[in-house]
Amino acid sequence: MTTNLLPLLLLMFAVIVVVCIVRLIRETAGGARFEARNALLSSPEQQLYWLLVKALPENIVMAQVAFSQILIARGGDSKENFSKFSRAKQKVADFVVCSKEFKMLAVIELDDSSHSRDKDDRRDAMLKEAGLRTMRWNVRGMPDAAEIR
Repeated sequence: MTTNLLPLLLLMFAVIVVVCIVRLIRETAGGARFEARNALLSSPEQQLYWLLVKALPENIVMAQVAFSQILIARGGDSKENFSKFSRAKQKVADFVVCSKEFKMLAVIELDDSSHSRDKDDRRDAMLKEAGLRTMRWNVRGMPDAAEIR
């Protein structure tokens, strides 16, 4: 009886090996790959970052902060909270100004031609609902230190 099981076990082992090889090939096939960006911030964003740091030495300036780190949905049932959070979690704030205790004080957005007023208004409304102030400057009209304060 053991001799009858040996071919079956060998066949099962061969099938498992083939399946593993096929999965490995699928995972490594194709031309898509990850690459690091040249810089985390665009040139205008870098300019504004350093203006913010210089104008607000008593604060901490964070760049490219995901809304998932800024907002949390509460007050509804789990499905409502999940749905509300899902609308925000993929968004990213250009800058968040914090106190030394990392309490969020304001969200700063640098608007360029890729921004749409409707989308910006919806983002600002989310932040306002959470009690956060949003400040927007256009890339063509960078603020000076006095305006930032």
